[in-house]
Amino acid sequence: MKESLLFYNSELARYNSARIENPILKAKNFVSYNKAHISWSRAFLKDVATNRSKSFSNQNIRPALYRPFFKQHLYFSREVNNVVSRMDSFFPTPNHKNLVICVHGLGGKKEFSTIVTNCIPDLNCLEAGAKCFPLYTYQEATTQNPTLFDPVSPTKYLRRDAISNFILERAQKQYGRGVSKEDVFYYVYGFLHSPKYRKSFASDLKKMLPRLPLADDPKDFWAFSKAGRKLAHLHLDYETMNKEFVLQDGVIDFQQSNSPLSPVEIRPLSPVEIRPLSPVEIRPLSSVEMNGLVAEPRASFLTPRDYELYRVEKMRFPSKTNKSKIIFNPHITLVNIPTSAYEYVVNGKSAIEWVMERYQITTHKESGIVNNPNDWATEHNNPKYILNLLFRVISLSVETVEIEQGLPVMKFG
Repeated sequence: MKESLLFYNSELARYNSARIENPILKAKNFVSYNKAHISWSRAFLKDVATNRSKSFSNQNIRPALYRPFFKQHLYFSREVNNVVSRMDSFFPTPNHKNLVICVHGLGGKKEFSTIVTNCIPDLNCLEAGAKCFPLYTYQEATTQNPTLFDPVSPTKYLRRDAISNFILERAQKQYGRGVSKEDVFYYVYGFLHSPKYRKSFASDLKKMLPRLPLADDPKDFWAFSKAGRKLAHLHLDYETMNKEFVLQDGVIDFQQSNSPLSPVEIRPLSPVEIRPLSPVEIRPLSSVEMNGLVAEPRASFLTPRDYELYRVEKMRFPSKTNKSKIIFNPHITLVNIPTSAYEYVVNGKSAIEWVMERYQITTHKESGIVNNPNDWATEHNNPKYILNLLFRVISLSVETVEIEQGLPVMKFG
């Protein structure tokens, strides 16, 4: 971003100098279309024509949900981004917390799906442009002379509930005064995962935004709300699941994580095949069963080789028809992956396959920028991050399918 903005400002200065001799010179016919430095948009060309310089700020670097279960840093600024929509009212600063339910845009061809996020979602996170529904919105405070009755807002933003009082009052009338706006929000997320609802309105959901009824039976409302809360917990906090993959003396196990943020349980999952990482090869070990996890370790590895052991270039299946195994890298293969894990589909692809697709080394053809997921693991001294992530997404996929199958069956029409 620094390089792009420096290039932009240099082109702006060149254009202003050239326009002294040729006042009718158009920016689009003058600037250098060097895609290694910048991708020109109509908005950028207009800014050149109107003499608007741009500056870089670290404060604009924000985490974002680029694709399902794949976060990437975003440079978030109306000065640079062409389409900001209302995202700066959902996440005005990195310190303002929020939850957003995303659903498919209109006119897509893929089956309906939804995902919740606690950071800025990319427009193409879901097909046909994701439509986003927040728990809160934030409004910049404009009160010049605050009174004793104005809420304290040290960050100069006022938080507003996006769930209306109308629907809250109606829910409280049907289900009791204990219903909160959060309960309604999670009810929506749970309901949107209903297999019956998705099947009954499959055609409608491609042409219009979801329309949800309130359940007649209070038990059904609370079942959807509690399921939605649990699903959101899984889909938001999967990176802080409180167990992680451990390879020690050739034994595969899940152990308690040291992370203080560990709200989500992860069950023991599929066995792992370990291939020797030459030339570091120690005595072979027999099969071990621990916590329900069967492993056939073939060698033990020294700690200095961890980064080589867990390095990912591109994960793949043995074949197009065999998804019971994932070849993580030349040294590690996950085996006996439950078939049900692939039933959790978001935006036309299983959550597992999103991880496999996005966590690979790629080079952007036009700019030459290398996107290497191993860099993050190295920077955070966590070589097992990607492998742990894959295990966790397999786990949450299995549990998501189980939760969906346990939702109340509503009658429509």
